[in-house]
This record gives sequence, structure tokens and C-alpha cells, in this order.
Amino acid sequence: RLLSPHVGRLLLVGRLDSPRLRRIGTELAAEVCTDLPQALQQSRLIVTATSSGRCLDPRLLTPGSIVWDVAVPADVQREHLQRKDV
Repeated sequence: RLLSPHVGRLLLVGRLDSPRLRRIGTELAAEVCTDLPQALQQSRLIVTATSSGRCLDPRLLTPGSIVWDVAVPADVQREHLQRKDV
């Protein structure tokens, strides 16, 4: 809710399509997606806050992307951190 007025496009990603995901997407005027690799390739600012951990492969990020990983455990897969910008 805090970011939506300040970004050109908001993409909300969920593991599964659900009524809750659609409802929140509508409230935020956000596009809804369940394809994480596709979403990462389209995004420049990623805020991730899951409780599953290790779901974000940094090899799929667009160079120069910003990731704010507030998940516990962390969502960015550390074993693939060969990039200098991650």
C-alpha cells in the first residue's frame, strides 16, 4: 500500500492463484502473477517477504535490480550469488 502510489507498475506475485491474491491485487490496482521467474525478469524493484525461504534465484534478476529481502528465512538463494550486483 505504501509503494503503489510511487511506482509506475505494481506486480503482485503469489505461489498459487487464489481469491485472496486477486482481492489484494484489486485493492492495490496491481497486476497479479503466479510465474515467479517471469515476474523477476520484468521487475526492477523486488520486495520479498515469504516464510518459505530460498524461492528467489538471483540468476533470474535483471542487472541493476534492487531486492529488499525481508523474508525469514531469506528468499534470495545464497548459493547462486556469483553476480557482483547481488
